Amino acid sequence: MTRILKYLLKILLFFLLFLSTGCQPDLEFLPTPIPQEPPVEPTQASLLSLTQVTITHQVPSPTFPLKSPTALIETPTPPTSNPANNFSAILESPIPADFPQNVDASYLYGTTQNGLRIPHDGVEFYQPFGTPVLAAADGKVIFSGTDEINAWGRFTNFYGNLVIVQHSNLGNAPFYSLYGHLSSLAVKNGDTVRQGDLVGAIGASGGAFGSHLHFEVRLGGNELKHTANPLLFLQLLTDKNGQETGILLGNIRDNKGALVPSANLVLQKVVEGRIILEESLYQETYSKDIPSHPEWQENFVFANLTPGEYRISTFINQVLYEQFISLQTGQFINIQLKAED
Repeated sequence: MTRILKYLLKILLFFLLFLSTGCQPDLEFLPTPIPQEPPVEPTQASLLSLTQVTITHQVPSPTFPLKSPTALIETPTPPTSNPANNFSAILESPIPADFPQNVDASYLYGTTQNGLRIPHDGVEFYQPFGTPVLAAADGKVIFSGTDEINAWGRFTNFYGNLVIVQHSNLGNAPFYSLYGHLSSLAVKNGDTVRQGDLVGAIGASGGAFGSHLHFEVRLGGNELKHTANPLLFLQLLTDKNGQETGILLGNIRDNKGALVPSANLVLQKVVEGRIILEESLYQETYSKDIPSHPEWQENFVFANLTPGEYRISTFINQVLYEQFISLQTGQFINIQLKAED
C-alpha cells in the first residue's frame, strides 16, 4: 500500500512540474504584431495610374531590298462591250450553271503546288461524282475513250476516260478542249456537239485524286506541248454582287529578260490604302516546260477578280518587287515585272 502511494505521489509531482514549465508560452518567439492602417478608397487618379501602361514596339528594318519595277501595263480597247473578248473568251464553263463555277485555286495551270506535283496542264473543277460535263463550245469529237493504250497526256492512264473536242480555229491555229477523269462518256468519235451538250460525267478515272473534272485547252495542235491556260478562254464569272469580274495576267522576267519559272506571287486587295490580308491570293508562275499563250507570253493568270485596287508582289533574285494595280469592271490587264540589273 505504501509503495502504491509513493508511486501516485511521484506522478502528481511530475504533473505539477509539467504545468509550471512546459505549458507556458515562450513570449520571446512570438511574432511582433504589425499595426494595420485603415483601408483607403482608391481615387480616380490612382486607378488611371494603374491602367495607363505605355508599351513600345520597335519595328525592325526589312532585311531585303524593296524595289518598284517599271511595269508594262497594257489595256487594249475591247472590240465589244465585253473586254474579255480580247482573250478569245469563247468557252462556256463545262459545268452546269447551277453548280459552283470556280476552278481549284491550289493547282492552277502551269503550277506544281510548290514542287509537290507534276506541272499542271489544265485546271480542275471539283464537283460530285456523276456531275454532268458539257461541251465548252461547238465542235467535233475527235476522241472519246480511255488512254490506257495511247497516251494523250504525260503518260498512259493519265486522264482515264476522256473526250477531246476540236473547235473552230482561232486565227490559223487549231483549237481543242479536253475533258478528263470522266466516270462515263456521252459521245463517240465523230459526233458533232453544240455548246452546252452533254459529253460525259465527272469521275475519278485515270490518275485522279478524288472526283473532279480535268479541263484542258490546246492551241496550235493536239499535243501536250500546245496546251494553253484555260482561264484565258473561259468566260469571266460575276462576283457575289452580280458584278462582272476582271482578269490580271502577266509575266515575271529576270534581268536578262527570261521568264522566271515557279516564282511565288502574292495578289492582295487594297481598300483605302490598306492591304486586306484576308483576301490574299497565292500563285506560282508557270513551270519551265509549260507553254504560254503565243500572243500574251504570260506566265501567270489571276482570273475572276472583283474590281478594285490590288497589290501584286514577288521575289526575283532575292529582291522584292511590287506593283499596285487598279482593275475595272470587265477589264483585263497585262503587266510585266522585270528584275533590274
